[in-house]
Amino acid sequence: MGRTKDAKDFSKQEQTQSVRLFHQGKDTLEISKILKRDHQTVQRFMNDGHLGRKEPPKGYHRVVTEREMRKLKRVMANSPHKSSKWIFEGAGVNVESKSSRCRILRELGSVK
Repeated sequence: MGRTKDAKDFSKQEQTQSVRLFHQGKDTLEISKILKRDHQTVQRFMNDGHLGRKEPPKGYHRVVTEREMRKLKRVMANSPHKSSKWIFEGAGVNVESKSSRCRILRELGSVK
C-alpha cells in the first residue's frame, strides 16, 4: 500500500500538461482525473514549486518612502485602533491595495 509513483516520476509531458491545466483554472482534483493520477500526487507536484515562481523585477523599489513611514507611525500612534485605510489617509499616503497597506504596517511593528 505504499506509493508506487512520486511527484518526481511525472513525465515531462505530464508536468507540462498539469501546469497548463492549472493555469487554465482547473483544480488538482480535476487535473488528477485527466492525468489518471492520484490527486495527492498532483497536489504534491503543484506545491513543490515546479510552477516557476515569479521574482520581482530588478528595478523593484519601495512603495513608501522613509518620510511617509514616519508620518504613518505618527498617525498610528495617535489612533492605534483605526483601519489601515484610515491610517494611510490620515498620513496623506496613497497606497491602493489593502495587502500592501497591511504589509507596510506590519513592517512598522506595534506602536507603544
